Amino acid sequence: MADLRALRGHRRGTSWVSVTYGVHRPTGSPSAPEHPPFWDEDDLCGWQLLMTDVGCFTGLTALEVLGVPLPPLPDRCPVFMALAKDDPRPMRDGVHTSRHIRPVAYVEVRGLRVARVPEALAAAGRWVGLVDLVAMADAALHLELVTFDELEEIAASPRPGSRRLRAALTMVDARAESLWETLLRLLHVVCDIEVEAPVDADGPRRGRRRGGRPLARRHDGAVRVRRGRAREGSTQGP
Repeated sequence: MADLRALRGHRRGTSWVSVTYGVHRPTGSPSAPEHPPFWDEDDLCGWQLLMTDVGCFTGLTALEVLGVPLPPLPDRCPVFMALAKDDPRPMRDGVHTSRHIRPVAYVEVRGLRVARVPEALAAAGRWVGLVDLVAMADAALHLELVTFDELEEIAASPRPGSRRLRAALTMVDARAESLWETLLRLLHVVCDIEVEAPVDADGPRRGRRRGGRPLARRHDGAVRVRRGRAREGSTQGP
């Protein structure tokens, strides 16, 4: 848990775990979660000690802390930090820093300073592909962690990553409930196959359609599609 304190300096003994050079945290013994996070929040507490008071986590690191599901990441994916222009940059392996003329707006989550969702998605746009960015934006919208207007505002800014976010916004759909649903929807788009909007037994799911063609499911979970181009001799599925 993030409430365990981390300390700068060197500590000896089995009661301490090294986070990075010169940063340690107490050894914890919690039961391992079924789906552990990519970045342990105890470790992030240690990394946070290397920032000034205006620095925060950003990009993929911030999105995970905020609860946005991430696509599969490489084993050596670094911690992402946003610092002010004149802040000292941590010279450590395992961390990537970006500098900003104006400090990045952040929120505190379980003691960790993390960039707000729009900023974090734009920052992530520097490092992930378009499909992954669409999936994360879908999830953030579906979980109501951000609004489409907020994403449009930062996508129109000169922030690094904003160009890819602008491209992603033409394909997002807040009704996608999982990464795999987003991928299936985008596959249908590439194949020029239209799919109907998702519907629950008690009515349409909330969400805002912006360009993407959303996946549809019947109440029994069957996928229902409509072909974008009628082909001679083809039959319409149920």
